[in-house]
Amino acid sequence: MMDPLLFVLLCLATFRLTRLFTDDAITLPLRSRLEARRFVGYLVTCRWCLSIWLGIPLAVVATLWGDHSVIVAVLAGLSASAVTGLLSRWD
Repeated sequence: MMDPLLFVLLCLATFRLTRLFTDDAITLPLRSRLEARRFVGYLVTCRWCLSIWLGIPLAVVATLWGDHSVIVAVLAGLSASAVTGLLSRWD
């Protein structure tokens, strides 16, 4: 069973990566190229779809190596970015 804190970090990291790929300006050039391909274009613009494809490998990594400080640090960094983005909506 996964540690509850690791699960929260995993969820927030998945949210952040999904937003990075579907909405952020930094990935716009990549998204524009991929949108030309019908199926792949849908995957990079649909948050619901992409979160599955990002969440599954993240969950596997967290389950297999979640006790390693590097994995926790990466998940924590992505999670901190997600929380900051959510909180900035009220600023």
